[in-house]
Amino acid sequence: MINFKFFEDWLLIPKPEIIIESEIENEIIQKCIRIILQKDDVDERFKKDIQKIKSGVYKISTIGLNKLKELGFI
Repeated sequence: MINFKFFEDWLLIPKPEIIIESEIENEIIQKCIRIILQKDDVDERFKKDIQKIKSGVYKISTIGLNKLKELGFI
């Protein structure tokens, strides 16, 4: 569910692509941690998602990018 925020007389609606990208970012970081803990395996979708981050197709936050570098996946 999308949360709407009211600012005086304005209704602020988050952009859908930002929501999707932050969800993808969180999923990928969680998958990285599960792989490190050996609770999950590297699959083709994961490899493609990492490649999309490296090539700039997926735009993720600097914090997310730094976390992936710290975990050794980029």
